[in-house]
Amino acid sequence: MKSVTSRRITIISFCTVLAIFSSSGFAWAAGISSQSDLQAISIDGDYVLTSTINLDNTFVPISEFKGTINGAGYSIIMTASLSKPIFILLTDAKIEDLSLNAKINSGDILIGALAGTSTNSQISDINLTGTISGGNKTGGLIGSVDATSSISNITVSNLTLEGGTQGTGAISATNAGQISNVTVSQDVTIHGSSNTGGIAGINSGTITNATFDGNVKGYEILGGIAGQNSGSIIDATYGANADIVNDGVNFTYRYIGGITGKNSGTISGADINGDVMGLEKIGGVAGENEATGVITNSVMNGKVFGDPLSPLHESYLYLGNEMGGIVGLNEGKVRNSTVNTTAQIEGTASVGGVVGKNQSAGEIRNSTVKATILAIYNAGGIAGVNDVLSLIHTSSVNAVINASFPVGGIAGTNAGNIYNSRSSSNINGDGYVGGIAGLNSGTIVNAVVSERSRINGNGATGGAVGVNTGTVFKVLINGEVSAFRLAAGVVGINSGTVYLSNFSGKLDGEITQNNSENIDGGTTNQVTSKILDLMSDAKVETILISEEATIQVAEDIIQSLIDFGITTSLPEDSNVYQIALDSNDFAKTQFKSGSSIQMKIQGTPEQTQSLWMISSLGKIFKFGDITFDVNGSAVLPVLNLTKEDNLQFVWGSEISPIYNSDNEIESLSVGSSTGILNIEVKD
Repeated sequence: MKSVTSRRITIISFCTVLAIFSSSGFAWAAGISSQSDLQAISIDGDYVLTSTINLDNTFVPISEFKGTINGAGYSIIMTASLSKPIFILLTDAKIEDLSLNAKINSGDILIGALAGTSTNSQISDINLTGTISGGNKTGGLIGSVDATSSISNITVSNLTLEGGTQGTGAISATNAGQISNVTVSQDVTIHGSSNTGGIAGINSGTITNATFDGNVKGYEILGGIAGQNSGSIIDATYGANADIVNDGVNFTYRYIGGITGKNSGTISGADINGDVMGLEKIGGVAGENEATGVITNSVMNGKVFGDPLSPLHESYLYLGNEMGGIVGLNEGKVRNSTVNTTAQIEGTASVGGVVGKNQSAGEIRNSTVKATILAIYNAGGIAGVNDVLSLIHTSSVNAVINASFPVGGIAGTNAGNIYNSRSSSNINGDGYVGGIAGLNSGTIVNAVVSERSRINGNGATGGAVGVNTGTVFKVLINGEVSAFRLAAGVVGINSGTVYLSNFSGKLDGEITQNNSENIDGGTTNQVTSKILDLMSDAKVETILISEEATIQVAEDIIQSLIDFGITTSLPEDSNVYQIALDSNDFAKTQFKSGSSIQMKIQGTPEQTQSLWMISSLGKIFKFGDITFDVNGSAVLPVLNLTKEDNLQFVWGSEISPIYNSDNEIESLSVGSSTGILNIEVKD
């Protein structure tokens, strides 16, 4: 008897029975040294390789295996092309410490070098090389991995893999189990029509600590880790040499991401260092992040760009829509993302530093962008388009953003909500150019455009917004604004509501409005607001102002209304002024601290509506319910105003609060029948 050391185990041989010392303990196993030995194994035996094994075309695949095989660092080499995996089915099996050099050519489904299907099995410490061609559901190692199986410590190199539409990946076509500690090197090419990934074609399980540095080819739903993910991907890396390219056959070429083409699961800790190319819904991490998808703590250092074969203009060389540094099209949650200075995002329309298009209540929070962003239409530092009901919150941008129109430091077009965000960007466009948004029909609250910002346009250019039909509240602009025409410190063209916003930067060009304190050109300490009708019959009918508001303030209000041709009247009670307001006209609503006001509003007769109040600190709370009489009038309770008590009242029948992750109300969703009144109080 003699003892021989081979890599991680010690083999003590006596005839063909071996005692194995490995990480799993002590076991007796039979030796395998040839193709005939492998062909003859029992369904549930324990085995160890004692030499490299060559498989020729006479090898017959083993239908099912439930035992253990320790490769002892040896290889199984397919010297001839096979049409099946070594095992059709692994059940309760354990296979470890093995090198596979595969050669498989088959049109079958569920193809992999080792097995077609893995059920409740453990596979670890495998090196995979070779050439594999299969039909639908083709994996480099396993065709399909079930939820009770695990695969770990796998290295894939010098592999060419050809698959179909239902899943193609270097480890597995479909994974519902656990895959961890996997490296796929630069000399690996994975080609599938759709649902193709560097690790798994379709993942519903967990993939942890995977690095992909190879090539993925196909035409849609392609990813460096998984073509499609509904499970979890944790700490994955898309390497600097990685590449995802069109197969040159089908030019739909959409849903492409450095980690996954489509995500409805969770992705955390993604690191993107390579380039991602496509035509539609292209992202550094995910092409599309669906409503249930959550992407957190991603870092983007690479490049996202469109089809380079379609030059449009010398400054905009790539054709592609909905392209983002993290996600192309987002309907889920993207949080704590970083897009670094080395990153570049280029496309035609809806191009953003984090997300190309944020829609359907999509949410972007705590993101930082320092990239270069190039587009023709809808380019933004965070999102090219932030759609209705969508949210950008607590994000910052220090980027170079070039587009035709609309183009903005946070969003090219905003129809949703932007809160607590900051831009320090160099922004250049033809028109609809803004430090926060190029075109705004949504809500912007508590934003900053820093002194390092440069906002340059040919027309309709503003420090905060180029063209505004929505609400801009508390935006501070300290940067430089320049335009050939229609340049303004806050908003280039306004037909919405802008208040408590301040411009103290440099303004150059054909200046239409300075906007130093407010959008309507009032002087210091006189802020003008607009009472919005928002396509409804809800309006403020009367404001009763106590005498503490001072005669001068009240008369200023009356005079401004007279200027608009609105009739006012002074009631017999000299302590109050009664002012009729038209909901489509302007009225100064500044009051002295200590004043009290009472509003009589107009709405739908005999209908109960909710009344909400938004404070100067952005706090939102329900003031109460109001019921309109048969004439459609309702009188609200008297409100005593205190210093800095700047308020916004919102009332209607279709108002519902939107909560953040801390269960605090951060915004209101309003219907078409809504009234709004803005009030400022000065000491």
